[in-house]
Amino acid sequence: MLGKALSPGTLAVLAPALLLTEAIIWAYCACKGIPYVRAKRETYRQLWLNRHAFKRSIASSRDSNHVLIQTLGVRLATEQLASGRIGVVVSVLNGILTAFYGLWRGIAIAFTWR
Repeated sequence: MLGKALSPGTLAVLAPALLLTEAIIWAYCACKGIPYVRAKRETYRQLWLNRHAFKRSIASSRDSNHVLIQTLGVRLATEQLASGRIGVVVSVLNGILTAFYGLWRGIAIAFTWR
């Protein structure tokens, strides 16, 4: 849905963070089992089937991109994953990911600044 609100240039700047997020979501689904993978796959199928309804409406100005990016969070909610021994690993990874997302958010804000 970001494609409806952000310009192609802004999406290109955010692409590394968005692709990493998608990979994390797929990994989570794979860990949870086949029903989760099927559900995630179904979201892609639905997006493809409804692609004409979601035609990209490019943002009218760099201002709106800038305002939108400023509202984006930089932290993933990993509380569901942090149980048992893996909690320490998840906590460390969450810190690294938060720094990564913060960096890319800053780059995107700079990119959309007038």
